Amino acid sequence: MTANPANRPLRVAIIGAGLMGRWHACYATRNGAKVVAVVDRDAAAADRLRAGFPAAGVFADAAAMYRAAAPDVAHICTPSETHVELVGAALEQRVHVMVEKPLAASAEQTRRLLDIADAAGKILCPVFQFPFQDGFRSAREWLQAHGPPLRTDLTICSAGAERLGRAADEQLVLEILPHPISVLCVLAGTDVVDHSRWTVAGRTEGELFAYGRIGAMEASVCVSTHARPARCEARVLCANGSLHLDFFHGYGAVQRVRGGRTGKILLPLESGIALSMAATRNLLRRALARETAYPGLTALIAAFYAAARLKAPPPFSRALIETVAEWCDRVGNHRATPAVSLPADRN
Repeated sequence: MTANPANRPLRVAIIGAGLMGRWHACYATRNGAKVVAVVDRDAAAADRLRAGFPAAGVFADAAAMYRAAAPDVAHICTPSETHVELVGAALEQRVHVMVEKPLAASAEQTRRLLDIADAAGKILCPVFQFPFQDGFRSAREWLQAHGPPLRTDLTICSAGAERLGRAADEQLVLEILPHPISVLCVLAGTDVVDHSRWTVAGRTEGELFAYGRIGAMEASVCVSTHARPARCEARVLCANGSLHLDFFHGYGAVQRVRGGRTGKILLPLESGIALSMAATRNLLRRALARETAYPGLTALIAAFYAAARLKAPPPFSRALIETVAEWCDRVGNHRATPAVSLPADRN
């Protein structure tokens, strides 16, 4: 691939013409890129996506696409079991890669792909969009002013496997896991997790509960494919108040310290009002920004493109990407009833 001049739009290939491919293509063009190729073995799906991007060619094979379209960037939005092959092929063609999570099925495969990216001098970016949401970034600014997080409890109840049957529950848990650990690392301000400080307290089909520490912050993660209503949220506690973060919608609200009897009586009402106001402001902001789905994704793509074009820092360090993969290996593959501490990494 040739170098991309600063005044030319990035040429983007979308590999996988399903739901996420459509949103990646949409937000890529919002960030000034040009979709030049759509790759999918399902010709009808590829044609549907291409209809919104008339400059794009349609390909059934990624290798043929690289020869014909010469993209600068590949967005890989295919099922997770295809990621290793497709990411490796893209990096061999010396293009930058953004890939839906999980990046690979194991930490070992993740490290191998990062080695290839480093050797090629290209950016490999997994889609951990939650830290790029407006609500999350505002929460981090609030924490910088009011004290570090002492504890974070993160809960994700997903209905994503309902139409696919019970067999999909376990796979869905594994695909969700990169989100909570990436959020916790960014909140704690660290790229490294001591896995020996984490315990899996519940691990059954479609269910996971784990707790531990990241730096000085205690944390818990609950993932369920059965509990309802569907939600994706975190409660962050610090000495001067607490935060509620809603990752499905991309907003946060502060619960401030209130002293005295009157303050305690009014606290539930004030918290409810704060949440309602934050949700309303967020809906208005997203409507104006035309961010109708996956809040944080367009900002993550913007940071990824800035790194690809302008040599800005990548959205995530290699250390963080490896940490997420290692934590998911240990927590996601653990079977624990009753609670069992995870073994320390002997490497």
